Amino acid sequence: MKVRVQFHGILADWMGRTRAEIELPEGGTFADLLSEIKNRFRSAMPPQLKNKDQETFNRALWAMRGKEKLSDPDARLSEGDEVQFFLSLAGG
Repeated sequence: MKVRVQFHGILADWMGRTRAEIELPEGGTFADLLSEIKNRFRSAMPPQLKNKDQETFNRALWAMRGKEKLSDPDARLSEGDEVQFFLSLAGG
């Protein structure tokens, strides 16, 4: 199944694109999507996107499917879903 992703802000700069289409197996999950993004864009990802183990994304990376914030790795995705990625920034 195909899932569309959209990267916003500095994420788009780091990934070198604003959109991508990711192929996942039927019944694919949010964890599958993150794994495929990590595999496809590994060389473009700066260290600050990952946790200390360098294998998982840190909490500053937000993913939204419509109005739903995706955080459960076992959340099922469907053909044609669009997942938007944002980097949470703080400042003052």
